[in-house]
Amino acid sequence: MKAPDIVIQQEQRLYDALSEDDRSVISPSKLVEALGPGLSEQAIRNAAFEGILPFGFGHRSDLKGSKHVAIPKAAVWRWFQGNIMKG
Repeated sequence: MKAPDIVIQQEQRLYDALSEDDRSVISPSKLVEALGPGLSEQAIRNAAFEGILPFGFGHRSDLKGSKHVAIPKAAVWRWFQGNIMKG
């Protein structure tokens, strides 16, 4: 069965976002752009910071510091590929 066009477009946007540069991480804003409407940058940041994002990590430099998020591109890709195989 062929995937719906919107799914194919979303997959292409994710691939393009991951391939855009040689950095090993992707920003929450780029990830949200790739995955499309319905997600927010703050949701990605909060999920990573709370440890519930399966492909991102969050930390603070100190108790009152800003939230920092690292989202490794390899982890996003492996998560995406793993979900394709299961679906």
